[in-house]
Amino acid sequence: MRPIIGLDLDGVTADFSTEWRTRLGVGDAGLGQWDFLNVTPFKRWVEFWDWAREEHIFGDCPPYPGAVEGVKALSKLGTVWYLTLRPHWAKAETQEWLEAHDIVFPVVYDVAKWLARADLYIEDGPFVLEDLVTHSRGAKIIRVVRPWNEPVQECVDARDWTEIVVAAERLLKEK
Repeated sequence: MRPIIGLDLDGVTADFSTEWRTRLGVGDAGLGQWDFLNVTPFKRWVEFWDWAREEHIFGDCPPYPGAVEGVKALSKLGTVWYLTLRPHWAKAETQEWLEAHDIVFPVVYDVAKWLARADLYIEDGPFVLEDLVTHSRGAKIIRVVRPWNEPVQECVDARDWTEIVVAAERLLKEK
């Protein structure tokens, strides 16, 4: 049976951070924070997400360098499932984005990612990484190094898509 690879979208495959920062003109303010609302003009998260919906932000995010080729390489190693915390209203935009980049695989929205029972997770979210370590029961985890996360002892670090693919190949052979 092919291994299941749980792949995050924003912060790993799609550069959501640069897209919203550019549109709001905030530069690198708060870049090292996971909870970034304080560097936006919005007072509540619902306002930010309403703005993001109106702006079609998820449809316009650039892929990270090497992401398209990297996702295709991962698909040769196992079955890719995107695991994302994107809101349900972003489904159509997300599908269009995946089709535009020719990296269409199943997408699972807004769940505790460890419930996917993947063999390998590729993630950047600090709280998600903690949940995966706690609940994923022996799955391998690649932490994509970003300014908003810290090293996690149980994870393998990767700084870019070349490192992600190399780490995935190695970890899946160990499984």
